[in-house]
Amino acid sequence: MKQLRNLLCGLVIGDGTITKSGRRLQIQHSTKQLEYLKYKVSLLNQFNIYPEIQLFDNSGYEGCRIGFTHNQCKFVRNWLYKTGIKIFNKEFLFKLSDLEIALWYMDDGSLYKHKGKPGKSGDSYELCIATYCETEEQAIDLIKFFKQRYDADFTIKRNKGKFSIRCGKKAAIKVLDKLDKYIPNCMSYKTFR
Repeated sequence: MKQLRNLLCGLVIGDGTITKSGRRLQIQHSTKQLEYLKYKVSLLNQFNIYPEIQLFDNSGYEGCRIGFTHNQCKFVRNWLYKTGIKIFNKEFLFKLSDLEIALWYMDDGSLYKHKGKPGKSGDSYELCIATYCETEEQAIDLIKFFKQRYDADFTIKRNKGKFSIRCGKKAAIKVLDKLDKYIPNCMSYKTFR
């Protein structure tokens, strides 16, 4: 049961949502990420959860989604949405495995390559996780989590009054070294592969 709860947390911490009733989990992507959604479905299948992928018109864009009900969704909602919005705290994050952190990264993370300056060696990279935390304290908790868990140094990235986190190439290598085995080929553009 614990593994299922953790997987549901990993699915919700990024692009997934749980209805206010706490009964139904929903995930939605563009059809460009259909293979990634199929990967998520395959993870759920291991727990005898078989949601059907639906294609739909998302305001003129092709989308794909799944939705299902499960009694563990209420537990996850109470755990993650204590104030009605997603709250990232270290206690919650340390319960997640690298698989769930990888799902979160694939949903909300990106890896940017910056061309090297003439005369300097190599290109630089920036790994960002768009957490859009409401407070700077939440972002600081995330930075502490990544330092403790992966020995990776992140900094705060401010965007439209919200707070996300980012790191350079050295820290990105440490994080992705642990997460890479959980990242399917269809999402390899978010890795160093």
